[in-house]
Amino acid sequence: MLMQQTLLTLKSLRLPGMAAAFEEQQRHAQVAALAIDERFAILVDREHAYRENRRIARLLREAQLKSSQACMEDIRNGTGRNLDHVLMAQLAGCQWIRAHQNLILTGATGCRKTWLACALGNAACR
Repeated sequence: MLMQQTLLTLKSLRLPGMAAAFEEQQRHAQVAALAIDERFAILVDREHAYRENRRIARLLREAQLKSSQACMEDIRNGTGRNLDHVLMAQLAGCQWIRAHQNLILTGATGCRKTWLACALGNAACR
């Protein structure tokens, strides 16, 4: 009965990540062997990860990117694209956003400017 009350309290406090981790801990016997501070650290970490994942999902949804799958890791800096490795790494760091600067992508039709913009937007959200 105490477990159910604890779960209800966690949910009423709007801590769903912690509540899910607490339920998971109750199902696994090896977690019971951990010290209380280790178990509590797991609960707090899960709540933090839950909130961070929801924040990123919200930012990506609100950004309304045309290609939500575009990410900086998938950029191919081949010889035909003439992309500067150093410049792309610098842009991926999003320091230009913190400095309140704009970015204009130019190039020929079909050279994947929109995809690059979406990859940069994805990096900014993360």
